[in-house]
Amino acid sequence: MLQILKKEKFSIFFTILMVVISIVSFVLDIISTEAIFWFQRSGALIVLAGVELQYSRLNSEHIPTTYYGIPNSALDPEEQRFQRENYGISDIERISLDIAANSQEIATNTRNIVTKKTLKDSIAIFLIVIGTGIWAYGDLPFKAHA
Repeated sequence: MLQILKKEKFSIFFTILMVVISIVSFVLDIISTEAIFWFQRSGALIVLAGVELQYSRLNSEHIPTTYYGIPNSALDPEEQRFQRENYGISDIERISLDIAANSQEIATNTRNIVTKKTLKDSIAIFLIVIGTGIWAYGDLPFKAHA
């Protein structure tokens, strides 16, 4: 199920659907005589669309990494013997060094993904801010005629 959220087409479809629902709810509130305030409720959907855009962007750029940092050479007894004899590095020390190096790589990759700015980020932030405003104050224009 979560795999579908990673797809670019789903993000676009979901965002357009949430905007269309909000537009329809705005029109319904204009023509309705009852104080239901569908437009205000649709603000939450706009925020959700922005959050989903952010999630899909971050998830699509995630680079899978081996979290324990143990390369295939760790399983090679000849490589282990060579390092032990020539560098005085034990298996535990080498694996610890690999884990430390891999942790830094993971941190660097994550930082690059999070700080990279894209059009998708700008749209997502816009939707989150506008959706929050609608969610908070979307009932005010319709309270007068209700």
